[in-house]
Amino acid sequence: MCAARDEPGRAPGAGSAGLTIASTVALFVLTIGVDLAADTRRVFGYLAADAFYYLTVARNIGDHGSPSFDGVHPTNGYQPLWQWILGPLHALVEALGASQYVLPMLVLLCIAAIAGGLVLLGRALTRPDGHLSPLFPLVVPGVCALLSTPLFDPRHDAPAFNEPATARPVFTTLWSFANGMETGALLLVFAGGLLWCVRRPQVVSVRAALGLAGLAFLLTLARLDHVFFAAALLAAMMASGPGASRRRALLAAGVFGALLALFLLANKLAFGAALPISGAAKSTFPQVSGTSSGALVRMFTDPPRAWVSWAARLVQMLLPALIAALYVPCTLRLVRVGWRVKLRLRAGCERIDWLLLWLTPAVVVLALYDFLFVRIIHHGNWYFPVSTLFASLAVISTLDRVPALRRLARSRRGMILWLALCQAGVLAYFFRAHHHPRHQEQLASFYYDEAPRVRAFYGDTPPRLLELDDGIVGYATGFPAMSATGLALDARAARAMQTGRLPDLAIARGFDRFTSLFYLDTLEGMASGKDKRAARWRFTLEYYAADPRFAVYRLQRREPAAGP
Repeated sequence: MCAARDEPGRAPGAGSAGLTIASTVALFVLTIGVDLAADTRRVFGYLAADAFYYLTVARNIGDHGSPSFDGVHPTNGYQPLWQWILGPLHALVEALGASQYVLPMLVLLCIAAIAGGLVLLGRALTRPDGHLSPLFPLVVPGVCALLSTPLFDPRHDAPAFNEPATARPVFTTLWSFANGMETGALLLVFAGGLLWCVRRPQVVSVRAALGLAGLAFLLTLARLDHVFFAAALLAAMMASGPGASRRRALLAAGVFGALLALFLLANKLAFGAALPISGAAKSTFPQVSGTSSGALVRMFTDPPRAWVSWAARLVQMLLPALIAALYVPCTLRLVRVGWRVKLRLRAGCERIDWLLLWLTPAVVVLALYDFLFVRIIHHGNWYFPVSTLFASLAVISTLDRVPALRRLARSRRGMILWLALCQAGVLAYFFRAHHHPRHQEQLASFYYDEAPRVRAFYGDTPPRLLELDDGIVGYATGFPAMSATGLALDARAARAMQTGRLPDLAIARGFDRFTSLFYLDTLEGMASGKDKRAARWRFTLEYYAADPRFAVYRLQRREPAAGP
C-alpha cells in the first residue's frame, strides 16, 4: 500500500473542531438523558438482554469473589475488559446501599464511554488547520442505521412488534450502543487507538512501542473478535515511517502477541478454556453454518415478515464490509512513476484516510468470519460497533474532500447555522427511529413487577435455577442460576451441554428448577414432551405468571425403565 502523507509536528490550529465536537457530544448525551429522566423504566429500552449476563457475574464477583454465573463455578463467558470494570463498580454500588441505581449506572457508564469516544474521534478527524468535517454529527445516528431504517418498519415485523408503540429501535446508532454491554468500552478504546495512530505517525521510542502494544491489547480485551482491528492498527504503524519507527512498531506487535498468548494461557489454567466459552458455543468453525446465507437469500425471495427480524443482523455485518470495499477506490489512485505503477492517496486525503484504509481488511474479515461461522440467531445488535462506526467515518472522510464542505467548516457563522440544523434533524430522527417507550417492556415488567412476587412465593427457601434466558431471571430475583443457553457456563457444564446432559449435571449440582421468560415456548415444548430430547426428565409446573409469561418447573430425572 502507498505511504501516508505524514505531517509530524503540525498541531491543529484554532478552528471549528471544538464547536463541532461539543455539539455532537451534546446531541448524543442530552437526547438519552432526557429520555431516561422522563421514566425510570426507560432504562430497559437501552439495555440489551445479554447485559444481565454481565450483571450476574459482576454481582457474584462481589458476593463470592469468583467470576461465575451460578455463584460457584468460574466462567469466562464474557468480554473481559467490560467484566473487569463492571465487577468492582457493582460491588461498590452494593456496598453503598444503592443497588436500585445499578441499571441506570450501567447505561450512564456506557453513555460516558461513548461520549469520550466521540471526543477522541473528533480530534482524530480534525484536519491540521483545526477544522472538522461538518458531517461529523452523522456518527450519532450512523450511516448504517440511516440506510437500514426502512427495514425497521413495524408493519412488516413479527406480531409482537408490529405496532408503533412496541416497535424495535433502529440498531447501530450510537444511542443503541448505550446497551449495558461491552460496546461503550470498545468504542472508547478504539477511538483512543485511532487518535494515537493519527497523532503519532512514527513510533519514536520503545516506550511509545509499549504504549501502542497496550492499546492494541486493550482493544482486543474489549471484544476478542476485534483482534482484527488491533492487528490492522499495528500493521499500519509498521508500514509507515522510517526504518527505526517500523522496527519499534514490530516490537509493539511482538509485545502484543506475547500479551495475547499470556491471556489465553491464563484462561486455560483458570477456566479450562483458552477462548471464552460463550464464543465457542456460538461458533461453528471450521464448519460453515449456512444460516446467514440462508437469511440473505430469503431477503430476496420471501415477504418481509419472513426475514425482517433478521435483516438488521445482516445489515450490521454486510453493509460496513460493502462500504469498506467502496472506500478503497475512493481513496487510492494509480499513478505512473517511470515504468512502474504505484498506489497513492487521492487529493485531499489526510492521515486518517491512510489509517481507515488499513482498517478495511479488518472490517471485511470480521464480517466474513461471522457470516460463515456464527449462527445468525447468535448475532447480537452489538456485534459490529467498530465496523458500523467505520462505515460512518469512511463516508464522512470521503465527503470531507468536497471543497464546499471545507469552506463551510471555515465559516463560523455558517457552522453554527449548520450545526443547529443538524441538531434538529438528528433529534427528529431520534424520536422517529429510536424512541419506542415500550421496547423491552417484557424485561421491565419482570424486573419491577413480577420478580418481587416470585421472591415472595419462595420466601426464605430460594430455588436454584437452570435459566433458559440471558440472565434476567437470576439477576432480578437474586436466586442462584445456571445458564441453560450455554453462554456463561463453566468448562465442564459446557461439555455437558454439547452432549445433551446439562439438565443432568444441573440436577446433580442442586439446580433443580427449570425457568424461562423470553424462551418460555421452548421450555413448555420440553415440558409437554414435544421435544424428545427432554424425555429423560420430568417437569412439574411450580410457578406460572401470565403477564409477562413466565414459569418455573421443578426438574427431576426420570428413573430408567425396569427390565422384563
